[in-house]
Amino acid sequence: MKVIRILSNNAVLFRNETGEECVALGKGIGFNKKFGDELDASLIDNQFVKRGDSMTDTFLHILSSIPPVCLSVAEDIVELARKELRFDENEESLFLALSDHIHYAVKRHKKGEEIKNLMLNDIKCFYGKEYATALKALALMNVRLKTTMPVDEAGFIALHFANACNQSQMKETMRSAKVIKDVLSILEKNNCNIQQGNSLNYNRIVTHLKYLSIRVFGHGQTLEQDTSIYDEILEKMPTANSIAVEIDDYFRMSYEVKLTHDEKIFLTLHVNRLLQEKNSI
Repeated sequence: MKVIRILSNNAVLFRNETGEECVALGKGIGFNKKFGDELDASLIDNQFVKRGDSMTDTFLHILSSIPPVCLSVAEDIVELARKELRFDENEESLFLALSDHIHYAVKRHKKGEEIKNLMLNDIKCFYGKEYATALKALALMNVRLKTTMPVDEAGFIALHFANACNQSQMKETMRSAKVIKDVLSILEKNNCNIQQGNSLNYNRIVTHLKYLSIRVFGHGQTLEQDTSIYDEILEKMPTANSIAVEIDDYFRMSYEVKLTHDEKIFLTLHVNRLLQEKNSI
């Protein structure tokens, strides 16, 4: 194992026996080392394979400034997320993002500078699976790092998970959450049953809105087929359709995006279920 680059006294970039570039972490592992030196395997506490181009010089610099214990915790959290959320791609990007996040979260916590997560309730609602895993990650962090960070941190971690799972950028993840929140407000204003967060129809509409936002902002809306189907639904579900039109207006005014007839049909069906559920209570 040959040293390629010294990142810090506690981190080096090296090439392993199979020719892969890796980051090795360990106390004093980079001290007095230079390019081409043999790496002492007994000093390695953790190592990460450098895949693709995501681990750029900037990220390598960031890694070199993060305590090894934070990197180790980030690695364990990525493994937890991989098992529970079942994603195989973006692991390296998630590791880098979490390492940086954990490092600064710990620094803030030690200074008593806790950040209130104003979107925590929305994150719990829209990213329930990710948030459940993030709570386990937070418990792991607090034990390993000897901290007492609040559940607000779990909300931030959940967004990192959502980002990795959806293979989108954090900006898009946050925009998707805002869209869902705004549309649910429209539904609530129109007397739809959105208070029962555990109802099947409520979960259906939230899931539909999540993927609708991905299609809309990813320019992957379904192609319009026979629009006469839309006319039939207009006649059978006029109230639900008027709410779907209001949601379409929201997309046009807020994002300059017009929903297709097919998207409005699906929305009308979901809204109609919520209206029926409300009337049955």
